[in-house]
Amino acid sequence: MGLPELSWERVALNWNEASSRLSPTPGSFTRENLVYVQETGYFETEPGYFTERQNLNSLLCILTVAGQGRLSYRGQNWSVTANSLLWIDCRDHHLYESCPDSTWKFFWVHFTGANSLAYYQTFNEQTNGGPLVRLESAEASSLADLFGTLIRQQSSHGLPSDLLSAQLLVELMTRAVLHDPGQFGALQNHHPAVTTAIHQMEEHVAGGLSLSDLAQVAKVSPYYLIKLFVRQTGLTPMAFWQQMRLSEAKRLLHQTDWTIERIADTVGLVPASHFIAVFRRVEAITPGQYRKRWLRGG
Repeated sequence: MGLPELSWERVALNWNEASSRLSPTPGSFTRENLVYVQETGYFETEPGYFTERQNLNSLLCILTVAGQGRLSYRGQNWSVTANSLLWIDCRDHHLYESCPDSTWKFFWVHFTGANSLAYYQTFNEQTNGGPLVRLESAEASSLADLFGTLIRQQSSHGLPSDLLSAQLLVELMTRAVLHDPGQFGALQNHHPAVTTAIHQMEEHVAGGLSLSDLAQVAKVSPYYLIKLFVRQTGLTPMAFWQQMRLSEAKRLLHQTDWTIERIADTVGLVPASHFIAVFRRVEAITPGQYRKRWLRGG
């Protein structure tokens, strides 16, 4: 196995006195277990500012509050304007810079650790690989407040401070993934076809409907229903339905003394051997073991 590639960087740090840059030092517990800040700050950049780098083990979020910048990333160019949130993986080559006739003002944070890369990959899937999302002005203002709190938090040290910083980073990542109310939203924000299909699933937990049946009731094609479900729930309709059935099975395991066969029939995962296999694949234990563990504390 070869050595990891060394990171490299070219910069022109043309920013004014209103700018700030902080580089905290998290503890070993934080580095091993939490998402944590590597650097963060606020920049008001002048024309000529740029940063170009590659192979830096870091994720970078930039929230533009005023002005305009430009980003080159993964072979594409992007205009970065006010109320936009940018999220990139700094291991990939990237260049971001101010525009010749604009002062670019933005909050930024470099971070890594814990499951931050999984959040980024989910964001990446939702944007089809794009690094930039446009926000409503109210959401952008709220995120600016979050960045301000995160920056102020870096003046403190120790585990309590690291935990609070991790909490803020998780909120930032979550809100980046949820930037579009139509994505991963509550049921009332779902596309009508998704809402209709979910209601059908709730009324037919025991099964009896195919993907084509769900699509017909929802008045869309099966392909489009799959696309909507994946975009808004992260799951295909059948995978979503399976989660719903398993949740109902758990409730019955907790609250009844029904046999495994009866529960399997009730949630439409038959025969019982199929139910046991599906349950074990998801929960890593059998339904019987699950019932004993939660009823007896085993």
